[in-house]
Amino acid sequence: MLFYKELYFDKDCSVKKRKIIWKLRKNSGIVNVYLITNAQATDLFDIVHASVLKQSYFQSQEIVILGIATSKEHAVQIVTRMVNDFSSQYQTIDFKKDLFSQPDNFGKKLQKYKIVAE
Repeated sequence: MLFYKELYFDKDCSVKKRKIIWKLRKNSGIVNVYLITNAQATDLFDIVHASVLKQSYFQSQEIVILGIATSKEHAVQIVTRMVNDFSSQYQTIDFKKDLFSQPDNFGKKLQKYKIVAE
């Protein structure tokens, strides 16, 4: 599991960010948490409930988490902000290949990364 270096949180998650990250890493149960991940298809992002990671398929996959929210509505708001931020940063709406081509954008240790609260 990798985390984006400027992980996006909504206000409710930013208070409990360390506990949520710990639970994600330990594959422990999490209620009312949605993850914004890289889409496996041509879409930009996927919004999935954190409990989905407990399925056996996701145990063997390298998941890249870009944002965490307490509801699907907050996750959609964060995705909107992410699209605006990334399209401004990379000067194109097709920023996905640029974002994921830079391995220093991602890591396993969250402590070194900036938290962006929505």
